[in-house]
Amino acid sequence: WHQDAQFWPLYPHRAVTVWLVIFDTDEQNGAMRVVNGRRQ
Repeated sequence: WHQDAQFWPLYPHRAVTVWLVIFDTDEQNGAMRVVNGRRQ
C-alpha cells in the first residue's frame, strides 16, 4: 500500500499512477500485487 502521498505536494490529493512494464512480467518475477475486490 502506498504511503508516499504525504511527500507529493498535490492538493486536493488527486493523481493517476501508472505502472509501466518494460520487461516481461508475471507472478513469479513481478513486484506488484493486486488484492481481489480492492481495486477502486
